[in-house]
Amino acid sequence: MAQRTLSFLARYPVPPEILWGVVTDHEGMGRWLPANVKVITATPDGVGTVRRVGVGPLSIDEEIVVLEPPRRMVYRIVRGLPLRYHRGEVRVAPFGDGGSELAWDITIASQIPYFAQVLARALNRSINQGLRKLGQVLDEG
Repeated sequence: MAQRTLSFLARYPVPPEILWGVVTDHEGMGRWLPANVKVITATPDGVGTVRRVGVGPLSIDEEIVVLEPPRRMVYRIVRGLPLRYHRGEVRVAPFGDGGSELAWDITIASQIPYFAQVLARALNRSINQGLRKLGQVLDEG
């Protein structure tokens, strides 16, 4: 089984609470990621919330499995891709003088040869693009 781990780190000149609010606004993610996101199932505390992420003709469902506002969110894919394992973790922390740092780790595994490698390349490109655009969204307020 092929497994890939991706790690992203970005820093923004906004307080962690502001960054957290934008990053965890599921349906607003399309403002900075190249994807359409819609909440399918919402829960009062956020854990168990399922969001549908559409990229082109494909869509996947992600379930929030850990939510520790305003610092940490963990999710997993529950529908849509031939993956044996998927775990995403987003962490927000204070950085510098009033700024914040976003750390995002994704681990994927598939039994289909090269699938995890190809998916990792696509995710790397789109998430890096999204993190740059996230800076612009945060600047706009």
